[in-house]
Amino acid sequence: MNGDLRVAYGRDRRQTARAGKSVVPLAAAVALSLSGGVSAATITVNSAAALSVPASCTIVDAVASINQGSLVVTSNCANSGAAFGTNDTINFLSNFTISFVTPAGSSSSALLLTKPATITGATDSDGKPLVSIERSATGGTPDFRLIETSANLTLSGVTVRNGHVNDNGGGIYVGAVGKTLTLSNSVISGNATISGALTGRDGGGIYISPGTLNVSKSTISGNSTDYNGGGIYAYNSTATITASTISGNNAAGSGGGIYARTLNATDTTISGNYAMVYGGGISSFAITLNFCTIAGNSGGVNVNGPGTATATATLIYGNQPTDIDASSSGRTLTGDHNLVGIAGANISVPGGTKTCDPNLGTLFDNGGPTNTYALFAGSCALDGGPTTTAIAQDQRGLTRKIGAATDIGAFEKQGPLDPPDLIFVSGFDL
Repeated sequence: MNGDLRVAYGRDRRQTARAGKSVVPLAAAVALSLSGGVSAATITVNSAAALSVPASCTIVDAVASINQGSLVVTSNCANSGAAFGTNDTINFLSNFTISFVTPAGSSSSALLLTKPATITGATDSDGKPLVSIERSATGGTPDFRLIETSANLTLSGVTVRNGHVNDNGGGIYVGAVGKTLTLSNSVISGNATISGALTGRDGGGIYISPGTLNVSKSTISGNSTDYNGGGIYAYNSTATITASTISGNNAAGSGGGIYARTLNATDTTISGNYAMVYGGGISSFAITLNFCTIAGNSGGVNVNGPGTATATATLIYGNQPTDIDASSSGRTLTGDHNLVGIAGANISVPGGTKTCDPNLGTLFDNGGPTNTYALFAGSCALDGGPTTTAIAQDQRGLTRKIGAATDIGAFEKQGPLDPPDLIFVSGFDL
């Protein structure tokens, strides 16, 4: 079959699967709801330039205005909101890609925030971000992270990529105790903590400790660290992750995808992550998983130390060498309606846990803001979940229960055309 036709047909089939899904608008109200409804000044970035430019309002000018509580006089930034206050907002005139060749906020950070803020970009009809903040890929660009904050921060509709730093937090670093980082419809990708004079740096994509991390409808992918938490490092923190994908992250220590003290994940896919020590997908002391898919990691789930783990309708399969294990003996997974391929020697799983092959597709754009693993016909995960649940939607935002019962994992099959045939998912004639 012609390649262009194959791509077009696959796209049409995906659109059928997500029919009826509303377009995600760019609205300040979204950001306000994420931050508890508190807002003050609102500044619109009108230039894609990374550093200050006369007669423009760049993101550096907007951040400086929030930090000092007044507009930078050398810019043309304007405040369309109320007085500067407890949670000011930055938005964007257009779908800019802002590329830094030198750090502006400090010697190690492109942007340095000292006051609470919400940064909001537009999203496409699937909820994917259209604004990017990046470290330039041009040769000779020095190493620095993208965002550092000592206050609460909300990001919505923003991609943060290619930060490199010889410190903690290659993409985003929360450097104060007890702060909250909230991400929605965002992407954190290709960031890294790198070895240099210092070693043992954590959090290739995100570093927060101690604090609170909330992630929804977002992708954390392709980040790396020379210690713990390739995608996310949230030690002494609580991480709550919903309708998101954590994929392709790497750690020389533990927690290739996620390293956290407490992890609560719902409708989330964790895939293709690697850790040299424990937990390619997850390493955490207290784990709660609901309708998650954890597949293709170098070790799916690691219960760290004398920790606990509970799961409901969660699929943990195809991870090597084990799908779930613990770093100390005598651990137990509690919960029901799960599918776990291979349990390690240090953990036991409930009776009745399925161990069958779920017949997964590849990690793919099956609709919605993040990639998922589809369940193909004949999967033992189909209708394998509970008959009733308070969780109304799957990872893509589609109806959670189709059929006699819910499906196990982050993906709920909507019908015979969901997903497109494997020939179109893989891109090859079989």
